Amino acid sequence: MAGALDRRDGYEPADPYPYLPVMRRATSPLRSLVTIPYLLEGKTKGTAPTKRPKLPPEVAVALLRRTLHNLRRALDQLAPSPRVSRWSHYTTTASHYSAADNEQKAAFVERALAEARPRSLLDVGGNTGHYSRIAVAAGASVVALDTDVQATAKNWQTANAKKEPILPLIADIARPTPAVGWRNRESRGLLDRSTGAFDTVLMLGVIHHLLLVDQVPLPAIFDLVRQLTTRWALIEWVPATDSQFVQLCRGRQELYGHLDEKQFLATAEAHFQISDHARLPNGRSLWLFERHTPPEASAP
Repeated sequence: MAGALDRRDGYEPADPYPYLPVMRRATSPLRSLVTIPYLLEGKTKGTAPTKRPKLPPEVAVALLRRTLHNLRRALDQLAPSPRVSRWSHYTTTASHYSAADNEQKAAFVERALAEARPRSLLDVGGNTGHYSRIAVAAGASVVALDTDVQATAKNWQTANAKKEPILPLIADIARPTPAVGWRNRESRGLLDRSTGAFDTVLMLGVIHHLLLVDQVPLPAIFDLVRQLTTRWALIEWVPATDSQFVQLCRGRQELYGHLDEKQFLATAEAHFQISDHARLPNGRSLWLFERHTPPEASAP
């Protein structure tokens, strides 16, 4: 079947029908959602449209409400059963974080966001939303990006149940969704929509993935961060001695082993100044950066 970008308004009954097992076609809810509309569509092709009787407003409203109620029940039946992925329990099961690491990390994030006082925050690698919720407590509306479907679904379910201002999206910041539609102008690309839309960017446990998996150079990463945030960036640095760094290197230490905190900070200073930092017991470090003030903005 066609991809999601080709079916932004949803699938027609004729799209899934050939792929459904015969027994599934005849059972609820697919019988009413797919099979009957598909069969009726075939019978009405080429015939003149029939004139529908005009219903009293109160009857039309009652029918519409009943239809929406049945649709909600059908959608609830189609909800997939919960699944576990490698990352959907990451914040509670990561072996390279001790209880002390987690406590100190959360405490620093709370302290840093209390200083930044974000209104709009982009959480890159948001996972199940643990740190997104710390941002919400600091007063921010959050867009959380992650590539893991199950972790993002869990984040959305929690945010929806608690009515939190968190929008979890399945997206890869290293391979962002492009502009689509007529002449690529109907829907803008992810980076185009995100540029300048956030006063704070959160990147916790992400930068080593960009460096080692996506092979994005440090200067390019900070160029992107500066593009996305109008003021603050909170970034976690993972040293080359970290178990996750070593695992992602996969024997390529001669290519990436030279990357250290000194080079990380030197690269950051091209766009940011250090506002606060903390070092975790596991050797990782957390940095709150503030964008350099442009000369025109600092003039009296």
